[in-house]
Amino acid sequence: MELTTNALSGARQYQQAPQTLRARPAPGVIKEKIIAALRGINLRYMRPVHLIFDQFEELLIMGSEEEKKTIIGIIDHILNDPELQFCNFLFIMREEFFAGLSRFEKDIPDFCNRRLRIEPMNNRNVEEVILRSCERFNIQLEQGADNAKEIIAVLAERQTVSLPYLQIYLDQLWRTVYMNTPDKTEATDSNWPLLRINSTIIRQFGNLQNVLDRFMHERIHVIQEELEQLFPQIEDDFVANVLDAFVTNEGTKRPIPFARVNDSIWFTGIVPPYLQGRSSALMTSCLSELEKNKILRTDGQTYELAHDILAGLIDNRRTEEQRRTGFTEKQIISRYEGFKNNTSELLSLREIASYEPYMKRLSLPPEVMEFYKSSMHRRHAELAKEKRQKNRQRIWRLGWIIGAVLLAVITGFIFYTRKLTREFNRNESLVYMGFDLADKDAATALGLFDIFRKKLLVKMQKWWMRNYWKLCNCRNPRHSLPFHLIRCLL
Repeated sequence: MELTTNALSGARQYQQAPQTLRARPAPGVIKEKIIAALRGINLRYMRPVHLIFDQFEELLIMGSEEEKKTIIGIIDHILNDPELQFCNFLFIMREEFFAGLSRFEKDIPDFCNRRLRIEPMNNRNVEEVILRSCERFNIQLEQGADNAKEIIAVLAERQTVSLPYLQIYLDQLWRTVYMNTPDKTEATDSNWPLLRINSTIIRQFGNLQNVLDRFMHERIHVIQEELEQLFPQIEDDFVANVLDAFVTNEGTKRPIPFARVNDSIWFTGIVPPYLQGRSSALMTSCLSELEKNKILRTDGQTYELAHDILAGLIDNRRTEEQRRTGFTEKQIISRYEGFKNNTSELLSLREIASYEPYMKRLSLPPEVMEFYKSSMHRRHAELAKEKRQKNRQRIWRLGWIIGAVLLAVITGFIFYTRKLTREFNRNESLVYMGFDLADKDAATALGLFDIFRKKLLVKMQKWWMRNYWKLCNCRNPRHSLPFHLIRCLL
C-alpha cells in the first residue's frame, strides 16, 4: 500500500487504512470507560471533577443521532448515579443554537434549568482593554481615550463590540503602522518598537468589514503563493477551498479528523471530493502553513479553525457557487431524512439534474451518497423504460395509420373495379341485343320487348337463386350474369 504519495480520504481510502485507525468501541464500552476514568480521578485527587464542553453546538450541528443518544445516556447516568455526584458539568455554546437542546431536555428534564447568558463587554471595559493593550505593546495613542473611542465606533455592532474582532483589528492595525513607520525606535523598557497612532490613521484604516477582508485575503494569498512555488499544478483557489471544508453551511467550525501514518495524512472523516486523493506532501504543507498562521489548530487527531470568528469570515467570503453548493448539501440531506422516515420518495429527475453540478464539491455521508446514487439509477431506469414505451406506442400509431391508409386505398380500388365491371357488362349486353335484332323489322322487334320482359323475370329468378354468387364474382365478361340472362331469354 502506498502511504507516502497520497493523502487518503473518503470511504474507499478509509477502508484501506489499518484496522487500528477505524476501530471504534461500542457505546456501552465507551460509557464504562468514561465512568471508570471519572472514579479513578476522584479517588486519586480527592477533588470534584469538572467536565467542560466548549462549543457544544458542534454536537448539535454535526453529531449523528447515535452520538447524541450516547452522550445523553452518559450525562444522565452521571447525574443520577449516587457514586458520581462529585462530577460537575459546564456546557458552553452559542446562543442561537440553544433551541437545539430540546432533545436533551426531553431525556433530562432539568438539563437547561441552570443557565447563564454571558453578556458582551460594555464600551467602558472595551476602552480599558484597548488602552492597556496599547500600553503593553508600546503603542502611543496621540489622542488617548478619544482614539480608543474611535476604534470602538468602528467595531461596534448593535452597541456591542466583539472581542475576537477587536483582536483582529488591533493586530492588523499594528502590522500596518509598523510597515509604514520608516524609523522604528526601540524603547529601553520594552521589547516592542514605539508606534504612534492618531485619528487620521484610524480613519484611513477602514471599517470593520474592510479590515476582516484584508485579514483573510492576506493570509490566504501568502499561503497560496508559497504553495504554488512548491506545487505549480495546484488551482488558484486551492487554499480558499481547503478552508471552506472546515466551515459548515451554517457558518460554524467543522473539525476534520485525521491520522498520520509514515508522515502522511489520512483523513478519517468526511471531506469534500476535491480534497480526496491529493498529494500527501501538498496537504501536509498546506495544513502546516495554515496552522503556523494561526488559522488552523490541531490536537493530533483533528484539524479545526483556530477560532469561531474565522468560520464567519470564511463564510462571508464564500462565492455564490459555494453557497449554492452548501444549499444543495442541505437539500439532499433533508430529502434523505424524509426518505428514511418514509415521508418522501427518492430524488426526482429534476432534482438530480439540479444537484449534479455540485456533487464533486459536496462532503456527504456514505449513506446519503448511496441514497443519491440509488435515486439516480432508479430514475434513469424509469426514464429508459418510459422511452421504450413511447417508442412502442409511436410504432403502433404509425402502424395503425399505415393500415388505415392501405384499407382506404384497397376499398376504393375494389369499388372502382366493380363499377368498371358493371359498365362493361351493360355495354356488352346492349351490343349483343342490337346484333341479335338486326335482321327483324321494327314492329317485330318492338313486340319482342314484352316477351323479353316476361321471360327475363322468370329466368332472372331462377338464375339468381342458382348462380348468384358464382356469376357476381366472375371476372370473364362472357360468363357474367347479364350475358347469360340475355342468352337464355333469346
